Amino acid sequence: MMDIRVEFDAKAALRTIGEIGRSKTAEAVRRGLLESCRLVQSEARAKHQFTSRTGVLERSITYYLEKGALVGVVSISDAAPYGVFVHEPTGIYGPKKERYQIRPKRKQALRWAADGKLHFARLVNHPGSPADRFLYEAADRSRERIRQIFARHIQKAVRAEKGG
Repeated sequence: MMDIRVEFDAKAALRTIGEIGRSKTAEAVRRGLLESCRLVQSEARAKHQFTSRTGVLERSITYYLEKGALVGVVSISDAAPYGVFVHEPTGIYGPKKERYQIRPKRKQALRWAADGKLHFARLVNHPGSPADRFLYEAADRSRERIRQIFARHIQKAVRAEKGG
């Protein structure tokens, strides 16, 4: 499961609500969430360890705000259903620490190219792949900038309310 959380300073939020009101504080937080999610999305798209061949996985990194809550979510969309297997470890690198079998679904054999030759097999024991936790790493790299984004949006709302 991939979760990226943003925590708030509750005391500062309550002070801000007292100064400018609940709806203006919520709007400032919503704007901060949108900008922060865009930042994490662009960081994750730009800096990862996997080899991109088509760009589908990068483009599938999306974000949204949950309805009725001040929660921003950055995730991998269904456009790249294999994204979770790139992000989280599998096989010997995963929680079970063992290889797994791959069998053909519709044909009689698997086929792949290696060493300039075509190879065929009815079954392979795949070792799995290590994790490339690009979403978590992007959020970690962006932590200080996210704090600055929220501070800027809250300060802007306070200044607007005070007429400055």
